[in-house]
Amino acid sequence: MAVTMWYRGIRFTKDFIVKYLNYIFMANSKGSLLFTDGTKKIEFARTPVVIKRGSWSVRELPAVLVGKATGGLKYITFSKDLLQTTTDTASATGMTNLYSTVGGDFDLNINLSVRSTTMEERDNLVDIVGIYLSHPNTKDYFMNHYLVLPEAPRLVGESDINEPGIDYPIYASDLSFRVMTRWQEYTEDELYTLGNVIVDIEANFDLTP
Repeated sequence: MAVTMWYRGIRFTKDFIVKYLNYIFMANSKGSLLFTDGTKKIEFARTPVVIKRGSWSVRELPAVLVGKATGGLKYITFSKDLLQTTTDTASATGMTNLYSTVGGDFDLNINLSVRSTTMEERDNLVDIVGIYLSHPNTKDYFMNHYLVLPEAPRLVGESDINEPGIDYPIYASDLSFRVMTRWQEYTEDELYTLGNVIVDIEANFDLTP
C-alpha cells in the first residue's frame, strides 16, 4: 500500500531510517555484522544510537541524528485513469468496481548528523552509515517498503560543537540522504470525487431597487 499523506510519509520515512540503522548497529553488537576498515575491526565506546534529532539527549554518544527534511511533491497527475479491477487487484484492495486513481511522488532530502566525542569515532561512524545506506541490499530492503533510494548519501559538512554543560567538544558530520516515496488515492466510480463535489455556479441577478 502506498503512503497516502505527505507529512505522514515524511514521518514514516524518518522512522524507517531510524529503525534500519539501529538494526545495523544491533547486528554488529551481536556479532552478526563485522565493521572493519579493511585491516582492523572498527569498535565504538558504546553501541551508537540512532534517533530523531528532536528526541536526542546530548549525553547519548556516539549518535546518528535523523534531522530536518526538505523537498516536495513531484509529477502529480490530476488526470483520471479508469481501471478495470482484476481478481487479484480486487482481493488486494477490496475494490470490485471501476475506480479512478491519482497520485504522485515525494522527493525528500533527509539530514543525518553523525556525532561523537572523538574525530576517529565520528569518521568511522560516517563511513559505516554512508556505506550501509549505499549498499544494494539496503536499496532492495527500502524498496520493499515503497521507499526508493535514487542516490547514495552525500557529505555536506563537518563541525565542532560545544554544548552547554558539556566540558568536551562534540565532533559532527552532516550527511544528506535522498529518499523518494509515493502517495496515491483510489476512488470508486460511484463515490463522490473532488471533481464533482466542487462546482462553479453561475447565475444572473437583477439588483435594481
